[in-house]
Amino acid sequence: MQSKRDCTFFTGIKPSGNIHLGNYIGCLHPIINVEATKKCSNNLSNKNESVIKLNKIILIADLHCLTKLSNIYSLKDKVIDSVKIIISLIIDMYKKKQSYVDVYINNVKLEDILQLIENKEPNKSNHNNENNNNNNLYEQIASHTSQFHNHIKTDNLGGDMNCVEFPSQECHNHKNKPIKQKHYFYIFKQSDIKLHTSLYYLINSFTSINMLNSHIHIKMGGHNKSVALFSYPSLMLADILLYKPTYLIIGQDQIKNMEIMKKLCRKINYHFSNVAKLPKIFFSKFYSEVMNLDGHKKMSKNHLLHHDKDTSKIIYLLDNKKTIENKIKKSKTDNYNILIYGQEDRKEINNLINIFFFFYYHQIKNKKYINRTCNNNENDNNENQNISKLSYIYDEHQLFINNQRTHNYLNDSTNNPNFSHYKQNNINPHFNQNIINKILHSYNNNYSKFKYDLSQLIYNHFITTKIYYNSFNTRHDLIHSILQNGKKCVHRRASQMYKVKHKDIITYYITYFYFFLT
Repeated sequence: MQSKRDCTFFTGIKPSGNIHLGNYIGCLHPIINVEATKKCSNNLSNKNESVIKLNKIILIADLHCLTKLSNIYSLKDKVIDSVKIIISLIIDMYKKKQSYVDVYINNVKLEDILQLIENKEPNKSNHNNENNNNNNLYEQIASHTSQFHNHIKTDNLGGDMNCVEFPSQECHNHKNKPIKQKHYFYIFKQSDIKLHTSLYYLINSFTSINMLNSHIHIKMGGHNKSVALFSYPSLMLADILLYKPTYLIIGQDQIKNMEIMKKLCRKINYHFSNVAKLPKIFFSKFYSEVMNLDGHKKMSKNHLLHHDKDTSKIIYLLDNKKTIENKIKKSKTDNYNILIYGQEDRKEINNLINIFFFFYYHQIKNKKYINRTCNNNENDNNENQNISKLSYIYDEHQLFINNQRTHNYLNDSTNNPNFSHYKQNNINPHFNQNIINKILHSYNNNYSKFKYDLSQLIYNHFITTKIYYNSFNTRHDLIHSILQNGKKCVHRRASQMYKVKHKDIITYYITYFYFFLT
């Protein structure tokens, strides 16, 4: 029986390059920061049970990178780097919410990992052997905790829309206190679970070339496209079906691939009832495609962007302050010289405003934490200046319009005529444009000041993340151990799902050939 209070979220990230704002806003921030809701807490079966559990699966999609052979040579280092950034982002979230959120990474409590980073012995364990390094300690902790905390099981997956909130939207119970909850992160390499490719091959049996010709990567792939690129949606579907998540977190550029996967599921289910079922897409309030700084192409790790003469189009999470300032300063706007949001044919400035209000919104929510932890006086002054512009807004959710209306719009985006309008002009349909433009009015059309404040918001947002990322620079052994433990955590679940689908499909082919031969 599926529990209404235990939801599983799934996302994947390709380690084909440095993680940038598009990856963060589109996928990583939503899955890391999504929380349980008050409605979810009302569904507790035991009144004495007061902790909500959320499972969060982050797939390091290294096999998806092999659509281009040039990625092979640096793939190992990029996998490690991606995991370091992801764990640093999780630590940043935990530091803000540790009063009501417990975090586990591959079934190991984050507090124990933090103690390992700080060269302390977790839980005051007695390890007298001088040859026991932190890596050995991690493996001992992982071995011990995995016996008690394997939450990625069939009976713990499921739920409905009432069990989740929008990312970073803190939810309180009737006593106006945050809901106690545990977030179980599962981070692992796609190539470590061999069943991804096994199920991928079976799915390809139902896949036609004509169907695959329409997906986004083929249209953007140029000449000499590989078979791996053609079958990208098939592998993506295998990734999802192996873990049966409740919600899928993807970027807006993957919507077309979702349509192909729906066709594949219908074709599979024609032969086997309900074997292939896609989860619901989880839409955050900032669900709009993040474009690069010229406003025309999506912010991407694509090799075409990396070979552009102007490399200032992408902002990476680890960019330093001066680099961010220079990139934002050079970002493209327009000749109107009017700082206003939501107008047609102004995709460049709309894109910058989208990015601005993502970081603005979260700085307002976390301003107490940032003021307490940042010792840099210059950073504090910049932040206080920015926050003062929103001092008259008592509820930051005034920045957004009715949730249900935008959810309906996004769920029916492929058939909605307004979808192309919003997408072509880089307009976020969630935003309350009246409030947005009132705030922008305080800049008095001063683009330079607006861009400077935007660069400070971006820099301040990742200060804690960069601190912890740097602490992993000499701890690659720890990252390897975390990935190995992730493999152990998810392998059982993937095996269970594969056996079900493999058995049904093989039975179909045996039956088919039996009737054909007789």
